[in-house]
Amino acid sequence: MDAINAGINYQSKGGMNSSTSGTIYTIPVVVHIVHNNGTENISDAQVLQGIQDLNDGFANQGPYQDVNGVDVEIVFCMAERDPNDNATNGITRDISPLTDMIMEDDDITLKDINRWNPNDYLNIWLVQSITSLSSGPGVAGYAYFPSSHGQPEDGIVNEAAYFGSSTGNSSVHIHEAGHYLGLYHTFEGGCTNNDCLND
Repeated sequence: MDAINAGINYQSKGGMNSSTSGTIYTIPVVVHIVHNNGTENISDAQVLQGIQDLNDGFANQGPYQDVNGVDVEIVFCMAERDPNDNATNGITRDISPLTDMIMEDDDITLKDINRWNPNDYLNIWLVQSITSLSSGPGVAGYAYFPSSHGQPEDGIVNEAAYFGSSTGNSSVHIHEAGHYLGLYHTFEGGCTNNDCLND
């Protein structure tokens, strides 16, 4: 995580149009599909599309390309080895009623169903629906900031319908991956000169 943070800090100090460092940071990902035999049990192909969208977003490529954007030199790849060093495609599937979850009540219980060491993998859990006690239904995804790295809550939770199903929908997990790596919303913090950096 320190290497990832160093890469982000380099990009932040260089500004929007700075040249890249040439160092690529690779983050192994495991996608845990928590389902109840419904539409949330998405195909491997849709998962792979979601990871491709994530990489395109972070590389400022394809449908996510923006004239003001840059390639942040972070690549997300499906885990090839599981925690026991067995070959894997980086996708797990578990049946549970927690596929319809309440964020504040079920977060850790959901993640306890299947969690790979968060010091070695980015865990992404896909579910049917996420409800928040404070804001109700309609939470498409959420993530914890790097201060939770290595802790039970570490990772991203996303509604499966918003993962790899379309460009707009994939923006949800791209957004949440930004939070996972320490990025705040542009409207947060004490930015007084509109450079989106802490002043």
